[in-house]
Amino acid sequence: MHSTGSDSRSTPTDIGLLTLQRFERLPRLHRRICGPVLGSAARRIWEIGAGIGNVTEVLAQGNRLVLASDIRPDYVAHLRARFADRPTVVPKLCDATDPQDVSPVADWRPEAAVCISVLEHVEHDLRLLQNARTALLPTGGRLFLYVPAHQWLFCSLDTCLGHYRRYSASRLVALVETAGFEVESRSWLNMFGIAGWFLNGKVLGRSSQPASQLEAYDSLIPLTSRVETALRCPLGLNLSLVCQARL
Repeated sequence: MHSTGSDSRSTPTDIGLLTLQRFERLPRLHRRICGPVLGSAARRIWEIGAGIGNVTEVLAQGNRLVLASDIRPDYVAHLRARFADRPTVVPKLCDATDPQDVSPVADWRPEAAVCISVLEHVEHDLRLLQNARTALLPTGGRLFLYVPAHQWLFCSLDTCLGHYRRYSASRLVALVETAGFEVESRSWLNMFGIAGWFLNGKVLGRSSQPASQLEAYDSLIPLTSRVETALRCPLGLNLSLVCQARL
């Protein structure tokens, strides 16, 4: 959704960039997704797959230090231009599945790794999670994940965005535990987005979500988030995990 991330497959650049540009106009959704990170004590954050900086804008609030990495040089160049006057944001070209690329990140000593709408783009997703565990502080380090849920929803939208998969809760939990994390909390998000994704991708076979639908959905976030919280929704278009590094 936000970034093609690390180890991404070759996808049509216009679709990936178009999607990022459309999501740039969804500030409420970004704040909703980043809620667990913003509510944590983490001050040094490694953002994996920062794209053009949509989520970076939210993470950098409150004088947090953000190492905003991406595998694509054009995105990193965009990040450098966008945050040129923000010393608390450090753009970095990095393949999060490559231990050599991740080694300098570990030297930076991040307290948290944030991976939002990225893991589904990565062929070797376990390798990325293991590298994130290596880079984090040995005690107290946290991983914040946000991924697309339910493989039965996989459709043309996923294919055009270069997704390898969508995740079930059991599969994602097993992955993070294998990588050396313990799950602290798990939440379903965007329950009402399921219908739109199904219609656009499964029924109409579109390559991207219309901007008008996305912006309308963003305007309803204050309402839908309250409803989802009250209902403790048992499913959603996306799955969010907060994990702690295991000793």
